[in-house]
Amino acid sequence: MKYHRCRKSKNLPVKRIFHLIPEGTKTEPQYFSMFRSDNYVIKIHKNRRNETSPKGLIKRANSVEKENRLSKIDQIWIISDKDNWTYEHFKSLKAWSDNVQHNHALSNPSFEYWLLLHFEDKNIVSQEDCLNHLKRHIPNYDKNLDVKIFTPELIAKAVERARKKIVSGDCFNTHGSTVYKLVEILLAYSSNS
Repeated sequence: MKYHRCRKSKNLPVKRIFHLIPEGTKTEPQYFSMFRSDNYVIKIHKNRRNETSPKGLIKRANSVEKENRLSKIDQIWIISDKDNWTYEHFKSLKAWSDNVQHNHALSNPSFEYWLLLHFEDKNIVSQEDCLNHLKRHIPNYDKNLDVKIFTPELIAKAVERARKKIVSGDCFNTHGSTVYKLVEILLAYSSNS
């Protein structure tokens, strides 16, 4: 479905649109549903055919870009996990994100690591270890989230912890998450009037 921009008055600014293409179909859409502002719109484009490879996510993002009229201020974000993909798989994502409107948020090993950073900065050894630590804070976690637990203070802590962990700007070879970059932008536009 296309999103057409309309303004009630010529004096009102056009809202920035963030098109999010998450790898996951539950957790990421639930998490980003809590970000709301009068200054932007978030459109979450779920993965239609569960194409979770980097190339599949790019294909979906390109489709979203063709289906929607992007203004110069709009952005498209692919939100992916490292999982078992190699650096060769991610080269296409890196090339795709060279466009100023294209962005990639990577979590290594998975989006759950981003969630864990809201509560603690833990050096984990595996995806299983990450889930075990996350379940200490969200005992019934099973890909579904009660977003009310993510207070502004916890979100700020996650951003701070993630930023400190990312040394070279990416987290491909070490546990970390660049989701903080998207969250920082959303928070900045939320506070701008």
